[in-house]
Amino acid sequence: MKRDADTLTLIPTKLSGSVAAPISKSIAQRAVICGALSVNSAQKHVRIFGNVSRTSICDDVSAALSAIKSLGLADYCIGDGVIELSPTVRSCPVEKVLNVGDSAAVLRMLLPLVKLLGGGRFICGESLRRRPLTPYTDIFRDGILPFSDGVSVSGGLDCGIYHVRGDISSQFVSGLLLALPLLDGDSTVRLTTPLVSGAYADMTLCVMREFGVFADRVANDFTIHGRQSYAPRDYRAEGDRSYAAFFELANFLGGNIKICGLSENSLQCDKVFTELFNKPYVDISQFPDLFPALAAAACRSSSPVTIAGVERLKYKESDRLSAMTEELSTLGVSITQGSDSVTIFPNDKPLKGGNVHSHGDHRIVMALSMLACVCSEPLVMHGCECVKKSAPRFFDDYRSIGGITL
Repeated sequence: MKRDADTLTLIPTKLSGSVAAPISKSIAQRAVICGALSVNSAQKHVRIFGNVSRTSICDDVSAALSAIKSLGLADYCIGDGVIELSPTVRSCPVEKVLNVGDSAAVLRMLLPLVKLLGGGRFICGESLRRRPLTPYTDIFRDGILPFSDGVSVSGGLDCGIYHVRGDISSQFVSGLLLALPLLDGDSTVRLTTPLVSGAYADMTLCVMREFGVFADRVANDFTIHGRQSYAPRDYRAEGDRSYAAFFELANFLGGNIKICGLSENSLQCDKVFTELFNKPYVDISQFPDLFPALAAAACRSSSPVTIAGVERLKYKESDRLSAMTEELSTLGVSITQGSDSVTIFPNDKPLKGGNVHSHGDHRIVMALSMLACVCSEPLVMHGCECVKKSAPRFFDDYRSIGGITL
Protein backbone atom coordinates (compact mmCIF):
# COMPACT_ATOMS: atom_id res chain seq x y z
CA MET A 1 0.00 0.00 0.00
CA LYS A 2 1.28 3.45 -0.89
CA ARG A 3 1.99 5.59 2.16
CA ASP A 4 0.12 8.91 2.43
CA ALA A 5 2.79 11.60 2.32
CA ASP A 6 0.55 13.89 4.40
CA THR A 7 0.43 11.41 7.31
CA LEU A 8 3.24 10.68 9.75
CA THR A 9 3.50 8.23 12.64
CA LEU A 10 5.35 9.77 15.59
CA ILE A 11 6.97 7.41 18.09
CA PRO A 12 7.13 8.38 21.79
CA THR A 13 10.67 9.42 22.68
CA LYS A 14 12.68 12.05 24.56
CA LEU A 15 13.94 15.04 22.57
CA SER A 16 17.43 16.42 23.13
CA GLY A 17 19.85 18.61 21.17
CA SER A 18 19.75 22.07 19.62
CA VAL A 19 17.66 23.82 16.98
CA ALA A 20 18.00 27.21 15.30
CA ALA A 21 14.83 29.28 15.17
CA PRO A 22 13.97 30.33 11.60
CA ILE A 23 13.57 33.97 10.67
CA SER A 24 10.52 35.48 12.38
CA LYS A 25 7.77 35.37 9.79
CA SER A 26 5.91 38.30 11.35
CA ILE A 27 8.98 40.53 11.29
CA ALA A 28 10.09 39.29 7.86
CA GLN A 29 6.68 40.06 6.31
CA ARG A 30 6.80 43.64 7.59
CA ALA A 31 10.43 44.10 6.52
CA VAL A 32 9.60 42.79 3.04
CA ILE A 33 6.78 45.33 2.63
CA CYS A 34 8.83 48.25 3.97
CA GLY A 35 11.85 47.20 1.92
CA ALA A 36 9.80 46.89 -1.27
CA LEU A 37 8.52 50.45 -0.78
CA SER A 38 12.08 51.78 -0.40
CA VAL A 39 13.40 53.54 -3.50
CA ASN A 40 16.74 55.35 -3.43
CA SER A 41 19.20 55.67 -6.29
CA ALA A 42 22.19 55.50 -3.93
CA GLN A 43 21.26 52.04 -2.64
CA LYS A 44 19.61 49.75 -5.17
CA HIS A 45 18.99 46.73 -2.93
CA VAL A 46 17.49 45.93 0.45
CA ARG A 47 18.87 42.91 2.27
CA ILE A 48 16.94 41.19 5.06
CA PHE A 49 19.25 38.92 7.03
CA GLY A 50 18.15 35.98 9.17
CA ASN A 51 17.93 32.20 9.38
CA VAL A 52 16.40 31.68 5.94
CA SER A 53 17.14 29.82 2.71
CA ARG A 54 15.35 28.86 -0.49
CA THR A 55 14.35 25.52 1.05
CA SER A 56 13.38 26.83 4.49
CA ILE A 57 11.31 29.90 3.66
CA CYS A 58 7.75 29.49 4.88
CA ASP A 59 4.56 29.93 2.86
CA ASP A 60 3.56 33.13 4.69
CA VAL A 61 6.81 34.94 3.91
CA SER A 62 6.70 33.60 0.34
CA ALA A 63 3.21 35.09 0.03
CA ALA A 64 4.55 38.53 1.00
CA LEU A 65 7.39 38.26 -1.53
CA SER A 66 5.07 37.09 -4.30
CA ALA A 67 2.65 39.92 -3.56
CA ILE A 68 5.19 42.74 -3.70
CA LYS A 69 6.49 41.33 -6.98
CA SER A 70 2.96 41.13 -8.42
CA LEU A 71 2.44 44.77 -7.44
CA GLY A 72 5.53 45.75 -9.39
CA LEU A 73 7.19 47.10 -6.24
CA ALA A 74 10.27 44.89 -6.16
CA ASP A 75 11.92 41.77 -7.46
CA TYR A 76 13.63 39.45 -5.01
CA CYS A 77 16.01 36.55 -4.60
CA ILE A 78 16.62 34.27 -1.62
CA GLY A 79 20.07 33.06 -0.63
CA ASP A 80 21.49 31.37 2.43
CA GLY A 81 20.84 33.76 5.29
CA VAL A 82 19.41 36.62 3.24
CA ILE A 83 16.38 37.84 1.31
CA GLU A 84 17.47 40.46 -1.22
CA LEU A 85 14.94 42.90 -2.65
CA SER A 86 15.42 45.06 -5.73
CA PRO A 87 12.80 47.83 -5.39
CA THR A 88 11.52 49.62 -8.49
CA VAL A 89 9.98 53.04 -8.98
CA ARG A 90 6.45 52.82 -7.58
CA SER A 91 3.67 52.89 -10.17
CA CYS A 92 -0.10 52.68 -9.97
CA PRO A 93 -1.05 49.25 -11.27
CA VAL A 94 -4.67 48.52 -12.02
CA GLU A 95 -6.26 45.14 -11.28
CA LYS A 96 -3.07 43.42 -10.24
CA VAL A 97 -3.60 39.82 -9.08
CA LEU A 98 -1.95 38.86 -5.81
CA ASN A 99 -1.99 35.22 -4.68
CA VAL A 100 -1.62 35.41 -0.89
CA GLY A 101 -2.49 31.78 -0.13
CA ASP A 102 -3.78 31.48 3.43
CA SER A 103 -1.77 34.39 4.83
CA ALA A 104 -4.20 36.68 6.63
CA ALA A 105 -1.34 38.99 7.61
CA VAL A 106 -0.31 39.59 3.98
CA LEU A 107 -3.89 40.20 2.86
CA ARG A 108 -4.69 42.58 5.70
CA MET A 109 -1.37 44.44 5.69
CA LEU A 110 -1.35 44.96 1.92
CA LEU A 111 -5.01 45.78 1.27
CA PRO A 112 -4.75 49.56 2.00
CA LEU A 113 -1.55 49.72 -0.07
CA VAL A 114 -3.28 48.01 -3.00
CA LYS A 115 -6.05 50.62 -2.78
CA LEU A 116 -3.41 53.35 -2.85
CA LEU A 117 -1.80 51.77 -5.92
CA GLY A 118 -5.00 51.64 -7.93
CA GLY A 119 -6.74 48.45 -6.87
CA GLY A 120 -6.31 44.76 -7.46
CA ARG A 121 -7.51 41.25 -6.73
CA PHE A 122 -6.36 39.03 -3.87
CA ILE A 123 -6.53 35.28 -4.54
CA CYS A 124 -7.03 33.61 -1.16
CA GLY A 125 -6.86 30.05 0.09
CA GLU A 126 -9.94 28.28 1.43
CA SER A 127 -9.29 28.96 5.13
CA LEU A 128 -8.41 32.62 4.51
CA ARG A 129 -11.70 33.18 2.68
CA ARG A 130 -13.45 32.27 5.95
CA ARG A 131 -11.57 34.87 8.00
CA PRO A 132 -13.14 38.28 8.62
CA LEU A 133 -12.30 41.57 6.90
CA THR A 134 -14.92 43.48 8.90
CA PRO A 135 -12.76 46.46 9.99
CA TYR A 136 -11.88 47.16 6.35
CA THR A 137 -15.36 46.59 4.97
CA ASP A 138 -16.65 49.02 7.63
CA ILE A 139 -14.29 51.83 6.59
CA PHE A 140 -13.94 51.15 2.85
CA ARG A 141 -17.54 49.94 2.36
CA ASP A 142 -18.14 49.01 -1.30
CA GLY A 143 -14.42 49.26 -2.11
CA ILE A 144 -14.00 45.61 -1.09
CA LEU A 145 -15.97 42.93 -2.93
CA PRO A 146 -15.60 39.19 -2.31
CA PHE A 147 -15.62 36.77 -5.24
CA SER A 148 -15.34 32.98 -5.42
CA ASP A 149 -11.57 32.79 -4.97
CA GLY A 150 -10.82 35.89 -2.91
CA VAL A 151 -11.37 39.62 -2.65
CA SER A 152 -11.46 42.43 -5.22
CA VAL A 153 -10.29 45.87 -4.07
CA SER A 154 -11.02 49.10 -5.93
CA GLY A 155 -8.52 51.94 -5.98
CA GLY A 156 -8.33 55.07 -3.88
CA LEU A 157 -6.95 55.78 -0.41
CA ASP A 158 -7.47 59.15 1.25
CA CYS A 159 -5.79 60.76 4.23
CA GLY A 160 -8.03 61.55 7.18
CA ILE A 161 -9.41 59.93 10.32
CA TYR A 162 -10.07 56.17 10.22
CA HIS A 163 -12.26 54.68 12.95
CA VAL A 164 -11.15 51.06 13.25
CA ARG A 165 -12.26 48.14 15.38
CA GLY A 166 -9.36 46.64 17.30
CA ASP A 167 -11.07 43.54 18.67
CA ILE A 168 -10.63 41.27 15.63
CA SER A 169 -6.96 41.67 14.75
CA SER A 170 -4.21 44.29 14.95
CA GLN A 171 -3.32 43.42 11.34
CA PHE A 172 -5.92 45.92 10.10
CA VAL A 173 -4.18 48.69 12.03
CA SER A 174 -0.81 47.55 10.68
CA GLY A 175 -2.11 47.71 7.11
CA LEU A 176 -3.18 51.33 7.52
CA LEU A 177 0.05 52.27 9.31
CA LEU A 178 2.13 50.92 6.41
CA ALA A 179 0.21 52.75 3.65
CA LEU A 180 -0.97 56.08 5.08
CA PRO A 181 2.50 57.71 5.42
CA LEU A 182 2.76 57.66 1.60
CA LEU A 183 -0.21 60.03 1.18
CA ASP A 184 0.08 63.81 0.81
CA GLY A 185 -1.64 64.62 4.11
CA ASP A 186 -1.72 63.52 7.74
CA SER A 187 -4.00 60.76 9.02
CA THR A 188 -5.25 59.29 12.28
CA VAL A 189 -6.19 55.69 13.01
CA ARG A 190 -8.61 55.80 15.95
CA LEU A 191 -9.49 52.59 17.77
CA THR A 192 -13.17 52.10 18.53
CA THR A 193 -12.58 48.97 20.67
CA PRO A 194 -9.57 47.73 22.68
CA LEU A 195 -6.75 46.49 20.47
CA VAL A 196 -6.01 42.75 20.62
CA SER A 197 -2.52 41.48 19.81
CA GLY A 198 -1.37 45.06 20.15
CA ALA A 199 2.29 44.04 20.27
CA TYR A 200 2.07 43.25 16.54
CA ALA A 201 1.05 46.85 15.80
CA ASP A 202 4.02 47.96 17.90
CA MET A 203 6.19 45.60 15.83
CA THR A 204 4.92 47.27 12.66
CA LEU A 205 5.86 50.70 14.03
CA CYS A 206 9.34 49.45 14.98
CA VAL A 207 10.05 47.97 11.54
CA MET A 208 8.71 51.10 9.84
CA ARG A 209 11.08 53.23 11.93
CA GLU A 210 14.02 51.09 10.82
CA PHE A 211 13.11 52.02 7.22
CA GLY A 212 12.76 55.74 8.02
CA VAL A 213 8.97 56.10 8.41
CA PHE A 214 7.38 57.22 11.68
CA ALA A 215 3.97 57.16 13.34
CA ASP A 216 2.97 57.90 16.93
CA ARG A 217 0.48 56.32 19.30
CA VAL A 218 -1.24 58.09 22.17
CA ALA A 219 -3.90 56.00 23.91
CA ASN A 220 -6.38 54.93 21.20
CA ASP A 221 -5.01 57.16 18.43
CA PHE A 222 -2.23 56.45 15.96
CA THR A 223 -1.03 59.67 14.26
CA ILE A 224 0.55 59.21 10.84
CA HIS A 225 2.24 62.10 9.06
CA GLY A 226 2.01 62.12 5.27
CA ARG A 227 4.68 62.79 2.64
CA GLN A 228 7.07 60.25 4.11
CA SER A 229 9.32 57.87 2.16
CA TYR A 230 10.69 54.46 3.07
CA ALA A 231 14.48 54.39 2.90
CA PRO A 232 16.41 51.28 1.77
CA ARG A 233 18.70 49.63 4.29
CA ASP A 234 20.06 46.28 5.39
CA TYR A 235 17.92 44.78 8.13
CA ARG A 236 18.49 41.83 10.45
CA ALA A 237 15.37 39.91 11.49
CA GLU A 238 15.40 37.93 14.72
CA GLY A 239 14.44 34.28 15.14
CA ASP A 240 10.79 33.27 15.38
CA ARG A 241 9.52 33.12 18.97
CA SER A 242 6.26 31.46 17.92
CA TYR A 243 8.26 28.57 16.46
CA ALA A 244 10.59 28.44 19.46
CA ALA A 245 7.57 28.04 21.75
CA PHE A 246 7.03 24.47 20.54
CA PHE A 247 10.56 23.46 21.48
CA GLU A 248 10.17 25.24 24.81
CA LEU A 249 7.03 23.11 25.18
CA ALA A 250 9.14 20.01 24.49
CA ASN A 251 11.48 21.05 27.32
CA PHE A 252 8.50 21.44 29.67
CA LEU A 253 7.46 17.90 28.71
CA GLY A 254 10.88 16.52 29.67
CA GLY A 255 13.12 17.36 26.72
CA ASN A 256 16.53 18.99 26.78
CA ILE A 257 16.72 21.35 23.81
CA LYS A 258 18.79 24.47 23.26
CA ILE A 259 17.10 27.00 20.98
CA CYS A 260 19.46 29.29 19.06
CA GLY A 261 18.89 32.53 17.18
CA LEU A 262 16.52 34.28 19.59
CA SER A 263 16.81 37.93 20.58
CA GLU A 264 16.90 38.92 24.24
CA ASN A 265 15.18 42.20 23.32
CA SER A 266 12.58 40.58 21.11
CA LEU A 267 9.79 42.53 19.41
CA GLN A 268 7.59 39.43 19.52
CA CYS A 269 4.84 39.01 22.11
CA ASP A 270 5.21 35.21 22.07
CA LYS A 271 8.47 35.55 24.02
CA VAL A 272 6.35 35.27 27.20
CA PHE A 273 5.60 31.57 26.63
CA THR A 274 7.85 30.06 29.30
CA GLU A 275 6.48 32.52 31.88
CA LEU A 276 3.03 30.94 31.49
CA PHE A 277 3.87 27.35 32.45
CA ASN A 278 1.86 26.00 35.41
CA LYS A 279 -0.11 29.21 35.85
CA PRO A 280 -3.71 28.34 36.81
CA TYR A 281 -5.18 31.16 34.70
CA VAL A 282 -3.87 32.73 31.49
CA ASP A 283 -5.53 35.30 29.22
CA ILE A 284 -4.15 34.82 25.70
CA SER A 285 -6.01 37.67 23.98
CA GLN A 286 -2.71 39.47 23.34
CA PHE A 287 -0.82 36.37 22.10
CA PRO A 288 -3.37 33.96 20.57
CA ASP A 289 -0.81 32.03 18.51
CA LEU A 290 0.49 30.49 21.74
CA PHE A 291 -2.79 28.68 22.42
CA PRO A 292 -1.93 25.27 20.88
CA ALA A 293 1.42 25.07 22.68
CA LEU A 294 -0.02 26.38 25.93
CA ALA A 295 -2.96 23.95 25.79
CA ALA A 296 -0.50 21.11 25.19
CA ALA A 297 1.60 22.20 28.18
CA ALA A 298 -1.53 22.33 30.34
CA CYS A 299 -2.02 18.61 29.74
CA ARG A 300 1.06 17.96 31.90
CA SER A 301 0.77 20.88 34.33
CA SER A 302 0.63 20.35 38.08
CA SER A 303 -2.99 21.53 38.39
CA PRO A 304 -5.94 22.54 36.17
CA VAL A 305 -5.28 25.44 33.79
CA THR A 306 -7.92 27.88 32.55
CA ILE A 307 -7.06 29.68 29.31
CA ALA A 308 -9.19 32.76 28.64
CA GLY A 309 -9.46 35.12 25.68
CA VAL A 310 -10.10 32.26 23.25
CA GLU A 311 -13.09 33.65 21.32
CA ARG A 312 -10.98 34.84 18.37
CA LEU A 313 -9.42 31.39 17.91
CA LYS A 314 -12.35 30.32 15.74
CA TYR A 315 -11.03 32.70 13.05
CA LYS A 316 -7.54 31.20 12.74
CA GLU A 317 -6.42 28.67 10.10
CA SER A 318 -8.88 26.36 11.80
CA ASP A 319 -11.44 26.86 14.53
CA ARG A 320 -8.41 26.43 16.74
CA LEU A 321 -10.28 26.11 20.03
CA SER A 322 -12.62 23.37 18.81
CA ALA A 323 -9.81 21.61 16.93
CA MET A 324 -7.46 21.46 19.93
CA THR A 325 -10.31 20.44 22.23
CA GLU A 326 -11.19 17.58 19.89
CA GLU A 327 -7.63 16.31 19.48
CA LEU A 328 -6.65 16.58 23.13
CA SER A 329 -9.83 14.74 24.08
CA THR A 330 -8.81 12.00 21.64
CA LEU A 331 -5.56 11.67 23.59
CA GLY A 332 -7.46 11.25 26.86
CA VAL A 333 -7.35 14.81 28.21
CA SER A 334 -10.35 16.17 30.12
CA ILE A 335 -11.44 19.63 28.91
CA THR A 336 -14.38 21.93 29.59
CA GLN A 337 -15.30 25.02 27.57
CA GLY A 338 -16.85 28.29 28.70
CA SER A 339 -18.04 31.23 26.62
CA ASP A 340 -14.53 32.67 26.23
CA SER A 341 -12.34 30.19 28.07
CA VAL A 342 -11.29 26.58 28.26
CA THR A 343 -10.14 24.60 31.31
CA ILE A 344 -7.75 21.68 30.88
CA PHE A 345 -7.44 19.05 33.60
CA PRO A 346 -4.07 17.27 33.65
CA ASN A 347 -3.37 13.80 34.99
CA ASP A 348 -0.23 11.76 35.66
CA LYS A 349 -1.02 9.04 33.14
CA PRO A 350 0.64 9.01 29.68
CA LEU A 351 -1.55 10.31 26.88
CA LYS A 352 -3.15 7.65 24.69
CA GLY A 353 -1.65 8.26 21.26
CA GLY A 354 -3.58 7.09 18.20
CA ASN A 355 -5.02 9.03 15.27
CA VAL A 356 -5.09 12.83 15.37
CA HIS A 357 -5.77 15.47 12.72
CA SER A 358 -4.19 18.84 11.98
CA HIS A 359 -7.41 20.53 10.82
CA GLY A 360 -5.19 22.27 8.27
CA ASP A 361 -3.50 24.24 11.07
CA HIS A 362 0.30 24.44 11.24
CA ARG A 363 0.39 25.24 14.96
CA ILE A 364 -1.78 22.25 15.84
CA VAL A 365 0.67 20.01 13.96
CA MET A 366 3.60 21.29 16.00
CA ALA A 367 1.81 21.13 19.36
CA LEU A 368 0.58 17.57 18.87
CA SER A 369 4.01 16.47 17.61
CA MET A 370 5.55 17.49 20.93
CA LEU A 371 2.79 15.73 22.86
CA ALA A 372 3.64 12.54 20.93
CA CYS A 373 6.75 12.33 23.12
CA VAL A 374 4.61 11.66 26.23
CA CYS A 375 2.09 9.28 24.69
CA SER A 376 1.87 5.60 25.62
CA GLU A 377 1.43 4.59 21.97
CA PRO A 378 2.54 6.04 18.62
CA LEU A 379 0.64 9.11 17.45
CA VAL A 380 -0.58 9.05 13.84
CA MET A 381 -0.76 12.60 12.52
CA HIS A 382 -3.00 13.28 9.51
CA GLY A 383 -2.57 16.48 7.53
CA CYS A 384 1.08 17.26 8.29
CA GLU A 385 1.82 19.24 5.12
CA CYS A 386 0.11 22.38 6.42
CA VAL A 387 3.11 22.93 8.72
CA LYS A 388 4.80 24.60 5.72
CA LYS A 389 2.67 27.70 6.32
CA SER A 390 5.11 28.82 9.00
CA ALA A 391 7.75 26.09 9.39
CA PRO A 392 8.66 23.92 6.39
CA ARG A 393 11.69 22.51 8.24
CA PHE A 394 9.80 21.61 11.42
CA PHE A 395 10.03 17.86 11.01
CA ASP A 396 13.69 18.10 9.97
CA ASP A 397 14.37 19.94 13.23
CA TYR A 398 12.17 17.48 15.12
CA ARG A 399 14.12 14.49 13.82
CA SER A 400 17.50 16.22 14.40
CA ILE A 401 16.81 16.24 18.17
CA GLY A 402 15.70 12.62 18.33
CA GLY A 403 12.12 12.73 17.13
CA ILE A 404 11.11 9.55 15.34
CA THR A 405 8.70 9.75 12.40
CA LEU A 406 7.60 6.89 10.15
